[in-house]
Amino acid sequence: MNNKNNNDPSPTSHVAVTPSSCKFTHKFSGLSVWLEPDPSQTTSLMNEMEHLSQKCGGVEAGMHGFVPHCTLLYNTSLLPLDDDDGICDGKVDERQRRQEGEKLLRECIQAYQQQAYQEQQEQQHQQQHQQQQRTESRQRNINLTPTSHLYFPYPKSADEGRGFGCCISLLMLDCNDDLRGLFELVKRMFPRDERHGVTTTSEGDVDGSTNNNTMEVKFQPHMALVYAPENHENVMNGWLEEYTTQMEREKRCASWCRSVGSAVVESSNESTSWRAKYLSLWSTEGTIDEWCAIAKIDLEI
Repeated sequence: MNNKNNNDPSPTSHVAVTPSSCKFTHKFSGLSVWLEPDPSQTTSLMNEMEHLSQKCGGVEAGMHGFVPHCTLLYNTSLLPLDDDDGICDGKVDERQRRQEGEKLLRECIQAYQQQAYQEQQEQQHQQQHQQQQRTESRQRNINLTPTSHLYFPYPKSADEGRGFGCCISLLMLDCNDDLRGLFELVKRMFPRDERHGVTTTSEGDVDGSTNNNTMEVKFQPHMALVYAPENHENVMNGWLEEYTTQMEREKRCASWCRSVGSAVVESSNESTSWRAKYLSLWSTEGTIDEWCAIAKIDLEI
């Protein structure tokens, strides 16, 4: 893939050779609920993710590709089913897991749409529209709007030993009312995950701040662009941090949003966000290459 950048701060233009010891081998846990942008809008984003992956060692360094996404829940599970549903020794087969996942995802989307419809009704009454519209047929999009680039070291020692042992180039997203509303519904309908519905006493937020008071972990929507091994050459020499800082200076994410496919949109109404397309449930057990989709539901059901 040709994705060279003339402003690349790398000291050399080649991809660094990866020693066998410089490999991202973290084993993730449980199930994750993702919100995925429309694939037709993310070509530029995916090109940049591939570029970062190659600069940090590629597949040989454990940098396997993954779908762009905003994680709503990480390391959650499915509710236990009754014996009549075919559970053997507490385990659910793949078909049952997919069915249960789809059921929960649909319930989340339907609850969100019902909530959005009620809010539209209230706004309609407040504004006293003379022309009645069929608000029940209108879809309210959830926008994934990037706000900033952030370099985030996440060593194994972080979060009481739950760190990933990598450095992450993050794309922070606006926590708009629609996104937060969907997150709250998903959090309520799925079993408690590793990050939310729990308390913390001294852990840092994604932005590096800490709070010594017991509090629920804050929802900070973001997309990970790359999970780079912390001992890789282009991490240790500062390249990834500087490159992320440069992307932030240039607000490069804005150009990714203005791209549709490989063409840049030229319009006075340039897009500043991606449209959320799918609510999905993934098995995130093991290394990145072991992740697999269990269920995926179009938000416009």
